[in-house]
Amino acid sequence: VEEGASADVFRAPHHPYTVGLLRCLPQRARSKDTERLDTIAGSPPPLGAAMRGCAYAERCRLVEERCRQVAPPPHRFNAPNGVQMARCHRHEEAHALPRERGASDDDRAHRVEAPPGVRDRSPVLRAASVSKTFVRNGQTVRAVDDVSITLAAGETLGLVGESGSGKTTLAKLIVGLIAPDPGAMIELDGKALPSRVQRRDDNQVKSLQIVFQNPDAALNRAHSVKHLIGRALSKLAALRGTAHDARLASLVDAVRLPRRYLGSRTRQLSGGLKQRVAIARAFAGDPRIVVCDEPTSSLDVSVQAAILNLLVDLQRARGVSYVFISHDLNVVRYVSDRIAVLYVGRLVEIGAARDVFDGPHHPYTEALLSAVPSLPGDPSAARIPRVRLYGEPPSAAARPSGCVFQTRCPRKLGAICEQQDPPFADAGNGHLIRCHIPVSELRLARHELQGA
Repeated sequence: VEEGASADVFRAPHHPYTVGLLRCLPQRARSKDTERLDTIAGSPPPLGAAMRGCAYAERCRLVEERCRQVAPPPHRFNAPNGVQMARCHRHEEAHALPRERGASDDDRAHRVEAPPGVRDRSPVLRAASVSKTFVRNGQTVRAVDDVSITLAAGETLGLVGESGSGKTTLAKLIVGLIAPDPGAMIELDGKALPSRVQRRDDNQVKSLQIVFQNPDAALNRAHSVKHLIGRALSKLAALRGTAHDARLASLVDAVRLPRRYLGSRTRQLSGGLKQRVAIARAFAGDPRIVVCDEPTSSLDVSVQAAILNLLVDLQRARGVSYVFISHDLNVVRYVSDRIAVLYVGRLVEIGAARDVFDGPHHPYTEALLSAVPSLPGDPSAARIPRVRLYGEPPSAAARPSGCVFQTRCPRKLGAICEQQDPPFADAGNGHLIRCHIPVSELRLARHELQGA
């Protein structure tokens, strides 16, 4: 439906579908507290469906009668970097595409304010001194090392770090899929949680749910979508009859899962459809906390935007809290109130999302943020030079002495980093950075990098 040089298509798209896709992206300047993500209504028609006119007509906000009757030809025009093509009758008006109904400026401003009953910021979850050691092939692997976090009602804590940093292991420890090392404490509403989910009562299981990164491992491939979600509704929400069916319908609609898939087995679904089933199942029992482990990694950007909006809406309406894990830092920034940065199982930085993203940073966080891609023409993208890290993270079975990051740190001070584990330094507003470099120098380095 559109073709051209990448810079031209990203800076000046001329098809409503392209415009819609780009608006779905949570870019750097966006957060759940400033605006609601735009989405694309409906879903693509089934493969092989007979249709007249434009294939996108039923989802397009610029649609007119000729769109439904006459297939648009490929309109070609000159762009700064070559010839651009858009197959749309109204390609010259695509930039003025109206936002989705309910996503106007007035509506977004209204949605920013949480309901009074959801403003309680008392801790609903507390994990203190959590560690996990595995023994593999005779080697001791410290996957999570003395991590402490809190989560307030209606808050999202984003967990970020490279693959192997311990994010998923920490998630499994919180929900009780694996037991922590002795000395750890995990509490729900100030009461200790049993270390294993099998020992937790029904209310504790219902209150604390997880959306796994890989839906194939979380869903029984032999069961239908209706059975998988329906069983969760029966077990966790104790729903029966018409209430059960109504809640099932509302869940699949909320995650943008076409109802025609209810009778399908999960082995018949794409990865994105499976993930929507997993998300719907996690919310079946009205949980208080949901651990989201890469919940949108297999979703296209239009469904991702719908899911992120759903998570925010549920949070504001019901006070749901999230531990949100993702490698997409723009997504993390959009949904998170606070950010925790892990490196080889160690917590190296934690604080309010704005403070962590705007700096000062731990040198590792600085490198992660410098690698976040931005779209051509994005005015919110800061022109910060890339901070390159060389080598691989050390093995959790052979952790370096001193600072765990010292083998790759571009700001390494010397022997103190090699010999002493740094304490947390307070950068203000509860923003903690585990580094030997004084906060004042980290702040100055941030300003110098921005001006480079």
